[in-house]
Amino acid sequence: LHISRSSEVADHCCSFALSDTTCNSEYSRTCDHNHHQSCLECENVSKAIALINEAAVEVCFEDEDQKDEIQYILQQSTKAVYEWKQHILRTMNQDRARQSVMDSLQPDEALLERDWAMKFLPMEYRESQSKWFAKRGLSWHIGVVSMKEDEYQNITIVHIFDSTSQDATLSACILENTLKYIKDESSQIKKVYVRSDNAGCFHSSYSIATVPIINEKSSVKITRVDFSDPQGGKSICDRKAAHIKGHIRRYVNEGKNVVTANDFKEAVKSMPNVKVIVCSPSPKTSFKSAKIEAINSLNNFYFDEHTITVWKQFDVGAGHTYTYADLGIDARKQLPAMKVLSESTLMKRSKPGTIQTKVNRGKDMDDITSEVSDKSASPSTISCCKQSDDDSGNLFSCPEEGCISTFINHGNLLRHLDIGKHRYAEDNVSLKDRTRMLFTELVDTKSQQGDLMHHVEGSSQTLLQKGWGLKGKREAKRFTADQKAYLEKKFNQGEKTGHKCDPEEVSREMRFVKDESGRRRFKLSEFLAPNQIASYFSRIALKKRQELNTDFQEEDLHAEESTNAIETLRTNILEIES
Repeated sequence: LHISRSSEVADHCCSFALSDTTCNSEYSRTCDHNHHQSCLECENVSKAIALINEAAVEVCFEDEDQKDEIQYILQQSTKAVYEWKQHILRTMNQDRARQSVMDSLQPDEALLERDWAMKFLPMEYRESQSKWFAKRGLSWHIGVVSMKEDEYQNITIVHIFDSTSQDATLSACILENTLKYIKDESSQIKKVYVRSDNAGCFHSSYSIATVPIINEKSSVKITRVDFSDPQGGKSICDRKAAHIKGHIRRYVNEGKNVVTANDFKEAVKSMPNVKVIVCSPSPKTSFKSAKIEAINSLNNFYFDEHTITVWKQFDVGAGHTYTYADLGIDARKQLPAMKVLSESTLMKRSKPGTIQTKVNRGKDMDDITSEVSDKSASPSTISCCKQSDDDSGNLFSCPEEGCISTFINHGNLLRHLDIGKHRYAEDNVSLKDRTRMLFTELVDTKSQQGDLMHHVEGSSQTLLQKGWGLKGKREAKRFTADQKAYLEKKFNQGEKTGHKCDPEEVSREMRFVKDESGRRRFKLSEFLAPNQIASYFSRIALKKRQELNTDFQEEDLHAEESTNAIETLRTNILEIES
């Protein structure tokens, strides 16, 4: 809630925290203010961690094993707390990219947010228990297009496949196809801003290199591509996916089945402002593109006629400019063709002259609607960004943390969430005044006067360095032979028994496991975190699949094994009954 583009508090200043000091002005910004203020809440976090570490040094442990375990837990937990703080700041800054587009959206511009939804599991009105297991999901890609003509509106474009891999080649084909439908629905759109998460199929050198190729063929040009911070919260795509799934559940409850991509289209075609396109994947062919250096650290890309300008963080620095020739991009190349099998007709939502008022009479809120004309509605119910002074009678509150907006109408709440312009309570007491008030209280109680004086006069700048919010580079540390032997033993044990070892449990066991002499097998510096163990297990599994020369994905392999087991069980049951 306190993070801003510029602040005198180093913990809250995006320009200070996200500037890369190793670059001149490409990925760095010089603040026009001093960071001489400190935040009590942020400083209290650092103080609490310091006190816990001091207590861990002073306490008496039963043995060295217990001491090393506590020290390891403290190191990992402290690191996690500060990484979470950095993540929050980066997430808020990258969200400003979306908000800046929405605030200045013109009638000839659109914002496209895209994401691969979790695979849709086939649903039947009645199905046997044996069919419920080992289902293969349908891959579906969601693109939400936000436009502003007379007022804000959006349409959802869904591409669904019976079977496909979610790779960068297919994602680029879907992007090209989506632009075509945007032009068909609104001929005045000429520019599109694209936003997506950090999935590898979106955030890769190949995906960035295909944008100039798409722009060369399309009349709708992609101006900028922005990426959210990894695990940076849910987007509008997740909300639309939830609406579509709810609609499909109601469709299935009417006695119908949704098993194939065509069934999915039939179930969703009645939804307003949703278009479903059934496709078959493109051939697995792609051109070679030059790798963009440190692509994972670059999150914002601006496309000109012959150049690409990149930034590590939104609105921090002037950015670095590449020419298409530098990246080996030839805009005359062709992307693999994606075959469209069928598509639904886009049903337009009713004009904004009516308001959908939700009523709950013991039934689903979405089942009962009544239309209220503009004349009988108050201005606060018509506008999604205006609320009445007295919010006590409003039914729906914004779920965004810190937002105080409330609405009488559920549709206005959804529109408010789509736009993302939240209203926060004004802090009438400044940081200095709060510090003085707290100091006065402590003076009156005659406690901790010296510590507070040191905090007020000090500055968080002495603790935080410029660029503290950037994602740090991971140290490449090789596993020892003993670590590898232990992890391979655990992996093989899971392969034989069929019960895979949990990385969390393996990490805990590493701190206590003994060798043949009865001594602890691993030192404090050799303890491994669960994510390290999970990554090593994945590498072993990948290596084994490559040795088998199989194209099966891991989830497909598990699904095949489960299917075979169920078929065997079904055969045995039929033999017993006969």
